[in-house]
Amino acid sequence: MFKREGKAEKDFMEKSASYFSIGAIIAAISGFVSTVLFSYLVILPLILDLSIKIIKLLSAIFMCSEARHKEMTKIKMKVKSLNYKLLFLLFSLALLFCISRGTFSLYQPVMTSLGIPLYYYGLLIMIVNLSIFVLLRVLKKKVSLFKLSTLLLVSFAVLTFQGVLVIEHFIPGNLFRFLIVAIIFSSMQIIRLFSEGLSSYFINTSIKDRNDKTTVFSLYSTIAQLLLSASFFLMGVVQGGVNNYLMTYLYISAIFGLIIIALGILGKGKKYV
Repeated sequence: MFKREGKAEKDFMEKSASYFSIGAIIAAISGFVSTVLFSYLVILPLILDLSIKIIKLLSAIFMCSEARHKEMTKIKMKVKSLNYKLLFLLFSLALLFCISRGTFSLYQPVMTSLGIPLYYYGLLIMIVNLSIFVLLRVLKKKVSLFKLSTLLLVSFAVLTFQGVLVIEHFIPGNLFRFLIVAIIFSSMQIIRLFSEGLSSYFINTSIKDRNDKTTVFSLYSTIAQLLLSASFFLMGVVQGGVNNYLMTYLYISAIFGLIIIALGILGKGKKYV
């Protein structure tokens, strides 16, 4: 809007900084409110988070002035011009992003519930980051060999592998239990690499002949954030039902696995990327 109205870039930067500061204050307050709500019922802050996302979406739709109506119409036309294959690709990659970010939030609660000392969590993060580094060096050399169907198949295998956690009760000692958990959690970083490290490659490859790349990436980001909010909400529901973080993690992995199966059936026989 600033660019269209010919305003100075300095004004845009000052206004952006101002809004960012306001957002930081709201985030601090909402963080406190969420903590209070969490003490009453685990699902309440998740409902709050999802509500905020919905309000933001509705604000973008209904609070546009007449001056912005034409611009919004252009964006809507661009979105309508997206074909089924591209939308399928964006949704699939957004789902993988949702899996990697959503399940990561359960790592520390799961380890604590298994009786693993908290300082082991720092060691886990180091192992996870090292595994990302190693896997990324391997994957980036073979990225051209991957297809969307391959990403979904490997992601399903990774989610299935999480089922090994059910044997943790039979493993003596925190160290051996931690090693099993670290290996399993590190394997989930494959999905993280697909969604965060390779998603730009796949999207760019599929839209190389389009002139609305910004719209496509914005749509991808919107889908990913909405799915992530929904997954946090789902985790709250599951945790409230089973009252066990390990089982919540396994159930969530199973649910995501079923969704990937459904995507695989929908996309069977079609080449997307």
